Amino acid sequence: MKRRYFGSHPDDPVIFHRKELVNRKLPFAALADPTIEQSFNQELLGLLENLEYMAITAVIDKLEHQRR
Repeated sequence: MKRRYFGSHPDDPVIFHRKELVNRKLPFAALADPTIEQSFNQELLGLLENLEYMAITAVIDKLEHQRR
């Protein structure tokens, strides 16, 4: 997917960052095309629905972190 939609290369892989994806910033500018965006979203949602995976998240209290 990364190579097909964003030209990702194994030596310099594209990392999916939500903020850049949503704002269609490089390297995700291709998503500004509605046809490409729809295709990408369908493929990504298909993977999320069908692959077995574990999601790990972390949360930081930024105010407390700044205070320290």
